[in-house]
Amino acid sequence: MSNENLDEFVSDFSRFYILTFLYEGPCYGYSILKKFKKVARKEISPSLVYPFLQQLEQKETSKIGS
Repeated sequence: MSNENLDEFVSDFSRFYILTFLYEGPCYGYSILKKFKKVARKEISPSLVYPFLQQLEQKETSKIGS
């Protein structure tokens, strides 16, 4: 697996977990970062979390902070 494919896989994996956390209930970016670290035992970059949350909000899939 090339580095580019691996990076894409990790991003997709991270987004899956973010969606799972949001399905469980409303949460903010910081709590997503903490939950991810607890569940996956890895840190996730805020530069992945916050833009993804913004994309979801723009698609009106979720409401941040409500």
